[in-house]
Amino acid sequence: MVMTPVRYKQIKSIFQSAVDLPHSEQAIFLDKACSGDEGLRREVENLLSSHGQVEDSIELIASEVAATMLAGPQSGSLIDQQVGAYQIINQIGRGGMGEVYLARDTRLGRQVALKLLPPRFTEDARRVQRFRQEARAASALNHPNIMTIHEIGEVETAVGALHFIATEFIEGRTLRELIRDGRMSLGEALEVAMQVASALSAAHAAGIVHRDIKPENIMLRPDGYVKVLDFGLAKLGLESGELGIGNRESGIREQVACPHSPFPTPHSLVSTDPGMVLGTVSYMSPEQARGLETDARSDIFSLGIVLYEMITSRRPFEGETPSDVIVALLNQEPPFAEHAPDLPGELRRLVSRMLAKDCAGRHQTADEARRALKRLKQCLTPAGDFKTREFSGLASLARRFGRAGASEDYKTVLTTTREPRPSKSSAFFAGRFTRSPLRVSLALMALAALIAAAILGLQWLNRRDSHIDSIAVLPFKPLVADARDEALEMGIADTLITRLSRLQKITVRPFSAVRRFTALDQDPVAAGRQLQTQAVLEGNIQKVGDKIRVTARLIDVGRGRTIWTQQFDERWGDIFAIQDAISQRVADDLIVTLTGEERIELAKNYTADPEAYRLYVDGSYQWNKRTPEGIRNGLEAFRKAAEKDHGYALAYVGVANAYITLGTYHLAAPKEALPLAREAAAQALNIDESLAEAHTAMGKIISDYYWDWPLAEKEFRRALKLKPNYPILHDWYSAFLAYMGRFDEAIREAELELELDPLSPIAHTRLGIALYLARRYDQAIPVLQKTISQAPNYTPARLFLGLCYSIQGRREEALAEFQNGQAIAPKNSDFISLLGNVSALAGRRDDARRYQEQLNELAKRAYVSPFAQATISAGLGDNDAAFMWMEKCFEERCSALATLKTDPRFDVFRQDTRFELLMRRVGFAQ
Repeated sequence: MVMTPVRYKQIKSIFQSAVDLPHSEQAIFLDKACSGDEGLRREVENLLSSHGQVEDSIELIASEVAATMLAGPQSGSLIDQQVGAYQIINQIGRGGMGEVYLARDTRLGRQVALKLLPPRFTEDARRVQRFRQEARAASALNHPNIMTIHEIGEVETAVGALHFIATEFIEGRTLRELIRDGRMSLGEALEVAMQVASALSAAHAAGIVHRDIKPENIMLRPDGYVKVLDFGLAKLGLESGELGIGNRESGIREQVACPHSPFPTPHSLVSTDPGMVLGTVSYMSPEQARGLETDARSDIFSLGIVLYEMITSRRPFEGETPSDVIVALLNQEPPFAEHAPDLPGELRRLVSRMLAKDCAGRHQTADEARRALKRLKQCLTPAGDFKTREFSGLASLARRFGRAGASEDYKTVLTTTREPRPSKSSAFFAGRFTRSPLRVSLALMALAALIAAAILGLQWLNRRDSHIDSIAVLPFKPLVADARDEALEMGIADTLITRLSRLQKITVRPFSAVRRFTALDQDPVAAGRQLQTQAVLEGNIQKVGDKIRVTARLIDVGRGRTIWTQQFDERWGDIFAIQDAISQRVADDLIVTLTGEERIELAKNYTADPEAYRLYVDGSYQWNKRTPEGIRNGLEAFRKAAEKDHGYALAYVGVANAYITLGTYHLAAPKEALPLAREAAAQALNIDESLAEAHTAMGKIISDYYWDWPLAEKEFRRALKLKPNYPILHDWYSAFLAYMGRFDEAIREAELELELDPLSPIAHTRLGIALYLARRYDQAIPVLQKTISQAPNYTPARLFLGLCYSIQGRREEALAEFQNGQAIAPKNSDFISLLGNVSALAGRRDDARRYQEQLNELAKRAYVSPFAQATISAGLGDNDAAFMWMEKCFEERCSALATLKTDPRFDVFRQDTRFELLMRRVGFAQ
């Protein structure tokens, strides 16, 4: 059929009438409008199927389809052909920048979406450049709400050179389709916006601005999960001029319709060069429309437009032509009164801030916007007010997807793995290892339930009967013994522990508990029994060049059997995808249901930079040794990781913790180390305010150095809400409570730490310290003795056992423990100090003074806390000297002063007015 202007006009009229109809009504309308003209109907349906896809705006899609129709059918269909390692199955989308196919990866047996740049465009350097830019931008990101790039490549085929991007394939619907089906509820809209903001936050942290946020580029999976698509206009922060988008001198260029297009492209801008998309006018920020420099705040403006449209089913800035739209978005305020008169004031204020004309008036980061959205969502009720905290937008989205025509009843109890089906509504990518529910016919529900029980019931019941509510992740082992990389082996375990410990329904043994199980012949079942867990996750690593293979096994400890084994092959740069898949698989097998927020947290990656991750892994490995050299090496690695990726929140936590331990272990003066620790913890919280590890570090820093007791407890309590199964948190919070004299609470926190980490000498010692400060020496002594019997070289247990003996007047036993401790750590100033103190109390004053001299000599080579000298002076009864040293402690902000209120060692000073003054200066009111 020859495409005449009359034919184009007919296509345009029918298309524009059909595009805004609900999907279920379009077929009925086309029956009438096309009047049996199958060619006409096919052409309109082609445009409708392309509209709302992930590629481009409808106008550009129409332009390309019209051009294709004029050129006639293409030769050399790709269906059933091989493109590299990918077998083409079906076409699922097309747009101005290429075509999208469902394909099978013949190497890994998985379905992918394959985006191809057509051969006729390969000679256009700018199109190829943009194609590569899209791939480079998207592949730099790793986030549960952003696509995963599997491969970028170029192959020669029978139809010429093809550039391609292979990505994950997701089954779902675009936000455009959902908006067309009817106005979304406030809870649904907030949930979508919050997930999009989370994706943008990750992109912005990587220096990438999306620049084309619109409903066509937002995909919703059937479970309510949101994916942000198409980074084709993304601008890398370091390459802002690469695309040549916009022009500062001339402003934005006038749109020019494709000469063969029936549509005047009212909502998207193109340059005079075909295919160079500059953005979608209706969703542009003012600065983007004016051709000025854009940053993360431009994406926030676009998200505000999308949020407004979800709530009202209308765009806030409209017009007949692109110029009219630009005038509206530059000069008009959002017409809430016209489109949403009943919109709650809290939400109106939030949207208005996102749509501020001046970018300085908007939320300054996507994460700030996400937090604001989350606060509203948590307070939203189905009635639309903001009084309670019991509304789930995610669940509503999943239900809405079902109402909109999903072919399955999405449940959360019985699940089975299956391949995603090809669909015209399917996006370019999908969750790599998705799990979909068992299909149940409503008409035969009872029979289906029996069949399900017969097929899957035994496996499911076995899992439930196992009562698996605790797991240990062992260090992964090398497949080849002489190819060990202990930092990588332990790093993968540490990362998986961090991820899984975010789940509240399962107890995960901390890294400190599992790091000892490194032997190549380690029996995982025996390790699980020692660690007192119901399940163990272990595996092997094989790394060759830039490729890595990880084989993971989940083992039921009680039954001594493997629950599952799975192999993952990726490039080293995609190690994060392996961790995503393993943690998700474990969660799905051990926990019946996960909330949407838990799934987001489970898939959360803190960096997309493999080198930054490698440095962090090495830092964790070194720091966990808890030796002076290990702490310093760990600090250096954490610093480098943070320098490599300035948005890597966990790397900053690592820096903070390293500085904290330098002060705690008296390896550096507190006034030198702790302010740097606070700076790093603050940076981590600035990146991710919901990071429990950062709040924990901040609580410790404030309690031990700044002595702001209410603020310290606020940080600890915040961390407890975010991650109640974090052992270090219970350890440090127990110390804080003991400082305050709240001994029952301190002991309970120490016991909680022990439940999480039953073999940890740190946890046992913390319980002993809490009992010591509570003056329950007869209870503390057996706890500390047991700790020493299990970990003879753990010196803090010996130190506090010796203190218990000393307070009880058992001087010789105290001296013996301190001497044993000094034999293990000869340069430890605490043991020298306590030997001097107890020697003086036992009447051996000359010995006490010799220990004093040892401290003086040690101070010439290393840092020695003034509290060590004060301790010997106190034993000698020289209170003036003791207070002189304690004044130096105050100047240096020694953490020992945090124990002024409760440590029995200070009892000899409690009647001295100088001590009362010191107490007040440290924040303890009398």
